[in-house]
Amino acid sequence: MKKLFIFIFMLLEATTSLAQKKEMDFNAINTWPNLASYGISNDGKYVWYVVDSGRTGSMLFIKNASGKRKISYSRCYGPEFSNDCKNILFTSEKGIYKIRLYDFKELFIKNARDLKVSENSDWALYNHDNKMKLMNIKDGSERIMDGALECWFDPSGKSLLVKYEDSLCLLNLTNHKSNLVYAGGRIESICFNGLGDQLLFSVVNGDTVTIHKYLSIANKTEQVISNNSPGMRKGTLLSSQGLGFNNTNDIIFFKYKIVKQKPQQDSNLITKYVDIWNYKDRFLQSEQLDKKDEFDADHLYQGVMPLTNKGAAFLFENADTLVHLSMGNEYAVIKTLNNDHEVYWRANEWPSFQLVSLKDGTHTDFLKSYENVHEVQLSPSGKFITWADTSAKAYYCYNIGTGNTISLMGKTDGHGKSLLDKIYLDGWTANDAFVICHDDYDLWQIDPIGVKSAICLTAGYGKLKKINFALIDDQKGLEMKKLNDEVIVAAMEDSSMNNGFYKIRLSSAVQPKKIILEPSLYYFPGIFAENPPRPPLKALSSNVYLIQKQSDRKSLNLVLTNNFVDQVSLTNIHPEEDFIWFHTKLISWTSKYGEPRKGILYIPDNLDTTMKYPLLFNYYEIRSGELRKFLRPDLNAANINIPVYLSKGYLVFVPDIPRKKGHTFENALDIIESAALHLCSNYKWIDKSRMGLQGHSFGGTITNFVATHSKLFAAAQSSSGRSDFISCYGGLGFGGRSLQATIEIFQNNLGYTPWDRPDVYVNNSPIFGAGNAVTPLLIAHGKDDGAVNIGQAIELFTALRRAGKKVWFLQYAAGHLMDGYSKVGTDFILRQQQFFDHYLNGKPAPLWMTEGIPVKLKGIRSGLQLDSLGREP
Repeated sequence: MKKLFIFIFMLLEATTSLAQKKEMDFNAINTWPNLASYGISNDGKYVWYVVDSGRTGSMLFIKNASGKRKISYSRCYGPEFSNDCKNILFTSEKGIYKIRLYDFKELFIKNARDLKVSENSDWALYNHDNKMKLMNIKDGSERIMDGALECWFDPSGKSLLVKYEDSLCLLNLTNHKSNLVYAGGRIESICFNGLGDQLLFSVVNGDTVTIHKYLSIANKTEQVISNNSPGMRKGTLLSSQGLGFNNTNDIIFFKYKIVKQKPQQDSNLITKYVDIWNYKDRFLQSEQLDKKDEFDADHLYQGVMPLTNKGAAFLFENADTLVHLSMGNEYAVIKTLNNDHEVYWRANEWPSFQLVSLKDGTHTDFLKSYENVHEVQLSPSGKFITWADTSAKAYYCYNIGTGNTISLMGKTDGHGKSLLDKIYLDGWTANDAFVICHDDYDLWQIDPIGVKSAICLTAGYGKLKKINFALIDDQKGLEMKKLNDEVIVAAMEDSSMNNGFYKIRLSSAVQPKKIILEPSLYYFPGIFAENPPRPPLKALSSNVYLIQKQSDRKSLNLVLTNNFVDQVSLTNIHPEEDFIWFHTKLISWTSKYGEPRKGILYIPDNLDTTMKYPLLFNYYEIRSGELRKFLRPDLNAANINIPVYLSKGYLVFVPDIPRKKGHTFENALDIIESAALHLCSNYKWIDKSRMGLQGHSFGGTITNFVATHSKLFAAAQSSSGRSDFISCYGGLGFGGRSLQATIEIFQNNLGYTPWDRPDVYVNNSPIFGAGNAVTPLLIAHGKDDGAVNIGQAIELFTALRRAGKKVWFLQYAAGHLMDGYSKVGTDFILRQQQFFDHYLNGKPAPLWMTEGIPVKLKGIRSGLQLDSLGREP
C-alpha cells in the first residue's frame, strides 16, 4: 500500500509539473539562451564562455575550474587570457576590462577599443581616445604610442612592430629600445615568420611595389623582390598582398598580377549586348560572367622565392595553372585550371597535377590526367602526396623522394583483394611517419612507404561491435604524439547512437579501452550538417579538457575533465526545463524491398497514449546520427523546427534517405511510405489520417515527389525543391553552372542523361505524378534562388492547378535560404504553421488559403486571419 501511495504521488507530481510548463511562443524562441563560444586558459584553471540569449543579448561568464567562483558581464566580446594565465581581458561597448583571475578584481578602461593581447608575453595593446596605448598586463603600466597608425606583436611576444605615417619601427618590449625597420613609401602588408625574428613587408611608391625583409638579429632590412628581380617575367607586376614564409624560413611567398592588354574593339561590332555561347567553350558564358574576377586583370597569382643563394623568383601560377590547396616547405602541388563539374563526361577537362620544387622551380609529373581523381593532398612534412581514385576505390600515396607510388589499401591476397575495402584519410603522425585513416568503423595506421603492414589501431573492435571510431586531435595535435603514445578517440555506437571516448595506442593493434559511452552527444566528426559539436578543447600546458555535452533532453553545456569520466559541470543552461520537452527513439524497419532502414522519432513528454497525434515527416539525406543532439527552438524558414512543432501537439519523424543511382526519389518514396506504415502499425497513438511531409532543397524535392506519388499523406509543404528533372537538366545554378552534374552524379544521382534513360527522369520527377496527386501541397520558393530556379516551383504549381489539385505557392523576395528572423521568414513560418494546423490539427483555414490575395491587395492584406465562415480551401 505504501509503495502504491508513493507511485501515485510521483505520478501526480509529474503531471502537475507538466501542467506548469510554459508554452513555446515567439518570445521564448527569440530569447532562448544558447552556448555561443568558450575558451580555456593555458594552465586549465579558468574558463570563459558566452551565452547568447537572442534579443536580450549575450552574457560573458568567467569561472575557475571548480565552477564555484564566477563573474559575468553583459554584451562583451573577444575575451583573451594573458600569457601567464593570471588575467583575462575583453571588450565591451563602453571600453576594455582587465580582470585579475585569482580574486576577480576589475580594471575598466573607458572608451578603449581595438584590443590586442600578446599570446607569448605580458603585453596588451588598445586604442584609447584615438591614441594607441601599450599596457603591461602584470603591473598595469602604460605607454602611449604617439603617432602610431597600427601595431602588431611578433609571434614570440618580445617585440612590437609599429607602423607610422612614413616609417616602420620595431620596439623591444624588454628594454623598450626602438629600431628603425624602414622609412619612406607607403607600407602595406606585413608578415612575421613563426619565430618572430624575421619580417616581410611590402612598400608602395606610386604604382610600384617592392617587397622587403627585416632580420632582427642583424637589425638589417633589405629589398628582396621587385618587378625587375630575376624570375619576374615581362608582363607581370608584384602585388602588395599575400606575403608569407614557409615553416623553415628559407622560402618566401608573394602574389603577382599578370598584365593583360585590353583587347581592341572590332570596327564592325554592331552591338555589345549579345552573349555568344559556343559548344567549344570550357566554361559556359554564365559561369564566365559569374567568375569574371578570376579572368580579370586584378586576379592575383602565387609566386615563391628561395632565400638561400639569392635564388630567382618562381611564377608557377598562370591563367591555366593554379596551386592546389596549400603549399609545403619545399614543394607545392599545382593543378591545371579545369571545369571540375564536367570531368565526368569531358576527357579534355580531366585535371592534370604536377609537383613543383619551391627551391629550383622544377616540375615533376606524378599523376596521369584522370577523371576520377579526388582529394589530392601534400603531406604535412612534404614527403608524400596522397589521392583517392574513386573508380578503383583505392587511396594512393606517391613518395616524393623515391618517385614510387603505392596503394594505401594494403597488400592484396591471392585473389587480388586488398586488406581494406575503403579508407578515409584523417592525418599524419610526426615527420610523415605514418598515415592515420579510418574505414566504416575502425582506425588504421598505415606505412606510406609500404614496407610495414597496416595496423588496425582499434583491432577490429569497431566492426565487431558496430562502433564508429574517429580522431579528436587535429593535425597539429597528432604531430605532437609519439609513436607509442596513448590517444583518446571519439566513439559512436550504431545501434544506440551512444557517444563517448575510448583510448587506443599508436602502433598497436589492441582492443580499445572504453572511457565513457553513454546516451549523450560529446563529439563526433563528419555526421552533422548543421551546428556540429566542437572537438574537446585541451589546455595548452595541462591535461585538462573543456568539452561539450548535450542530449536530446538536455541543452548543450560545458564540462571540465582530466580523464573524461569525472566531469565538473561549468554551465547550467537548461531553458528546456520550463517547457514541455521531448525525447527521441531510434526506429528501425525494413522497406518493401527488404532493405534495413532507420530514422528518429521525436515524441513529446506529455504524450497521452490514449489519444491520436498528427505526424510530420522531415528529411535531408542521413540524419540518424542526430539522435542524441539537442535541438534548439529556432525560427527556421527552411526545415520545420522540430521542438516548436512538438510543442504544438505534433510528432516528428526523420528518416535516413540515402542516394540511390537512378532511383533516388523512388527510393525516398519507398522509405517514407514504409516508415509511415511501420510507425502506424506499431504506435497506435499516431493518427494515420493526419500525416504530413515537409522538406527544403533536396528535402523539398522529396516532398514534391512523395506528395505527387503517394496517397498516405494529408498535407505537404516543400521549400526550394525541384519538380521536373527534364527541364532543370538544361538549367543553371550555383553561380551560372550547368545543373547536369548535380542531377546526373551528385546529390540527385539520376545516373544518366535524359536522352539515354528518359524513363529515369520521368520516374523521378514530381511533375509526372501531378494528375494522380491527392495531397494538398504548399510550395515556398525565393525568386532569387541561385540553386533551384523558381521556375521549378512555377512548373509544379501550374501543373497541379491544371490537374485541379489543391496547391498554394508562396513566392518570396529571397534566395535559396530565408532568414527566419526576417519579416519574409516570419511570414513564411506563420503561413506554414497555419497550413499544417488546418490539415493536420483540424483548425480553421486562414483567408489566404480560402480566398487568396489578389495582386492589387499585395502589401495591404495579409490573409492571416482565420476564415470566420469555416470554409474549406
